[in-house]
Amino acid sequence: MQKIQREVAPCKHVFHLAGVLPDSGQVPAVRDLRWSDCAPVLRPKVEASVYLAAAGDAELPPDWNLVCFSSVFGLLGYPRLAPYAAANSFQDGFAERRAHLGHQALAVAWGAWGETGMAHRTGAGFHAFWRSEGMDFIPLKTGMDVLGCILGMQSRPSCISVLPSLAPGVWPVGLRRHPLARGIAAEPEAETHALADVGEVEADDAQEDMPTVDVRALVAQLLGTLLRQDENEVPFDEPFAAIGLTSMMAVDLSARLGQALGTTLPATLAFEMVDADQLCEALQDRLRPRRRGGRSGAARADPVVDAAVLHAASGPTEARAMGVACMLPGGSRGSSADAAELWRALLDGHDCVRQPPSGRPVAPT
Repeated sequence: MQKIQREVAPCKHVFHLAGVLPDSGQVPAVRDLRWSDCAPVLRPKVEASVYLAAAGDAELPPDWNLVCFSSVFGLLGYPRLAPYAAANSFQDGFAERRAHLGHQALAVAWGAWGETGMAHRTGAGFHAFWRSEGMDFIPLKTGMDVLGCILGMQSRPSCISVLPSLAPGVWPVGLRRHPLARGIAAEPEAETHALADVGEVEADDAQEDMPTVDVRALVAQLLGTLLRQDENEVPFDEPFAAIGLTSMMAVDLSARLGQALGTTLPATLAFEMVDADQLCEALQDRLRPRRRGGRSGAARADPVVDAAVLHAASGPTEARAMGVACMLPGGSRGSSADAAELWRALLDGHDCVRQPPSGRPVAPT
């Protein structure tokens, strides 16, 4: 920076463009991550951003601007890319923090570039997935023009995302399903489900007339797309957390299943299931023909409990855990395999504190 200032020209903008992914393009699932998996991905974005900021503050005029080329994966996430998502999220937060302190800083969370960059080199599999989500690639010239417009703004936020859609004027389907887009991205009218505007009787008839669907094949196909695996290799008896399915991906999976089946499913359906086998059973139960009690005398499948009854209940109340998420402490390896093992540890009063796994950094005491 000293040499540039002295020999070239006054420096106004410093761009951070560095980024690293593993040679395979992926890292292990979150529960199997080690520091050795994370450090090479985090260092070019985390440490380099801090070093650039310190050097710029020391050598450049006070109004210099740090511009970080972040990634939309810091917002959306992606299977087996947790360290890369964390690194880009750090850059977004770092730019916002510097702006809060009165410095010039900008993080641009780019989508996938079409002619250069890591996404361009990933191959046909990722390209097909990206387009299936309704997202387009950024041409190099267009991206530079957009960057010029952003830098020329008189007033701008410290973090901006650039994510082009395949269909002009329509939010990408993958982004519309994301929790961050709720209340912002409207569903296009053409994609409303056929059952949305019919009454209960017609909905039941439509369900009875629904063609037979190979639910297992559909789940395998969609899980394979989300996890970037061959659908024939998707494990149905392993917990979702163990195969790398995050909570956001589970919400995404529920939306995809509902769209493929032509019906509306609870957003948390997949999230509440332990594995793909259980999810298939839940879907088959929902697709099974049913009639309302008024037409066939059959009891309603999902009885509704009046809230007044719950409030009027007295005496001891039985509480049940309907679902758990994240890493569960306990177990011989430091984490419980399932909720039952965690519950046993709690009932038995076991100490769940363990030494951190070998290779994981430990904060000094």
